[in-house]
Amino acid sequence: MTVSQGTSEFASARATPDDELAELLRDPQIRASLVTIATHAPTIAWALSAADDLLGRSRAIAEGINEGVIQLRGSATSGEFGGAARLGKVLIKGSPAIEAILASAVLQPEVIQVIGEFGEAALEADQQTRGRRRRVSGIREVLRLLRDPQIGETVAFVAEFAKALARVRARTGKVTTGGEG
Repeated sequence: MTVSQGTSEFASARATPDDELAELLRDPQIRASLVTIATHAPTIAWALSAADDLLGRSRAIAEGINEGVIQLRGSATSGEFGGAARLGKVLIKGSPAIEAILASAVLQPEVIQVIGEFGEAALEADQQTRGRRRRVSGIREVLRLLRDPQIGETVAFVAEFAKALARVRARTGKVTTGGEG
């Protein structure tokens, strides 16, 4: 063993996890990755929560799928399946409302995600307020609430949604542009 090897081994033996972390944080690529992770932390947290919920329900989901497969097998052997399939095709092809839904943006994954978020928020708000006497009274309390970044972000979303809905309705001829007094 040379003197430099002995010194190197001694230095690495004294290195702490903090030293290793500091070395990693000097790397610009690692720092950029950490910024990306921090920026997407709410989305990552939501995805982890959804995955945890899915895993928690996996047994019930698997049992439901299994029961459905058993029912389909039974229907196919008894001749019921063909009739149900034909009925489904008639309903889908024959219903203008169903055709309109299938052709619209309602079933886009992004729209479904936003609707899911609205539903989740509605349930959470209901749980937080059910049975409690809380009300917002007066402009001062409204202004105080608007200083909350979450409420401000939500109000901005609602305002943008209202503008976008007005544009869509104007494009489709559902509403006239211009104010009513």
